[in-house]
Amino acid sequence: MKNICKIKNGCVFRQFCGLTIACCFLYFYSLEAKAEPAQTERTRYSELKYQANKNTITIVTGGASTTQIQFATDLADVLNTQKSQNKERQSLRVIPVIGEGGSQNALDILYLRGVDMGIVQTDALAYLRGQDPVLYKNIQEKIHYITKLYNSEWHVIANKNIEKLSDLKGKTVNVSKKFSGTYIASKTIFELLGININYVTHDDNIALKLLQNGKVDAVAILAGVPVTQIQNIPADSGLHFVPVDFFFQPAHKVPFKFVLEHFYLPTKLQASTYPNLIPEGKKVGTIASSTILAVYNWPKGSARHRKTSNFIRMFFKNFNDFNRPGRHPKWKEVNLSATPPFWQRYKPADEQLKKLFKSNTRVKN
Repeated sequence: MKNICKIKNGCVFRQFCGLTIACCFLYFYSLEAKAEPAQTERTRYSELKYQANKNTITIVTGGASTTQIQFATDLADVLNTQKSQNKERQSLRVIPVIGEGGSQNALDILYLRGVDMGIVQTDALAYLRGQDPVLYKNIQEKIHYITKLYNSEWHVIANKNIEKLSDLKGKTVNVSKKFSGTYIASKTIFELLGININYVTHDDNIALKLLQNGKVDAVAILAGVPVTQIQNIPADSGLHFVPVDFFFQPAHKVPFKFVLEHFYLPTKLQASTYPNLIPEGKKVGTIASSTILAVYNWPKGSARHRKTSNFIRMFFKNFNDFNRPGRHPKWKEVNLSATPPFWQRYKPADEQLKKLFKSNTRVKN
């Protein structure tokens, strides 16, 4: 009897264990079956995330009201419409990023992980190298350019009792944010001329209000014409543009002509552009700085090199679209073949430019 009980108990135990194992198997199988759609969904999510980053370019610009942000917006408007055959994938997406302009944009290209390229003035690298010759000794190898964009004019606005730049000696002049294009150009010119001024760095919109209220003596703005904030200055404000003589002599023994010839250009502000500040039929002399689209020199074969190359290919392919109505008038100044002094062209851009020349040559022949 005891043996029978043992056998029965053993059978029951084995049956219990078998049933338990079977239940566990069915349970985990059901979990796996339920997890399969979720796993598929996660895979699709990861793929879409990869594609979104793969084809996205970020461009750091100047402030919200600058010519730079308008150019970047035009780049996005034109190039973001170029779709691939797969509706879920965009062949290119451009995201403008509001920055501070000038050398700060160059620093953002150099250091910020999320920045692929930026809009800077041609004097930006020289300025940084002058600030720290050791740290930025080889900066020209790290930051290249894709194309020259447009010229940014230097606007110096003051009360009419300020007749020339030298009248600003000892005065308070707003030069926009530190390291901006305005800041660099203004400090360069005033220091080369030996005109000691009190620099302040308010936002341009605030600075113009301070000028009209007599809180500052002048406001300098380096930007491509037309500058909307300046156009909006009332005709009865008592303000005017301080003329800049391109051929004036420096107060110190410095290569002033060399600096002007390589980084700045002579130009004039027109009454048709700023009728509230310039009498009809008159022009005001000033200087301009070349503005370029700069890019980090990504190593060939890297993911960032591939996507910046894709941007350049699409940019050259659709370039004529930037001269259509509705785009910034400064696009008419863009010269794809221009070679700014002391800058190296990004190799993918150089390759696209050569292809463009070959294509145009075939068409003419």
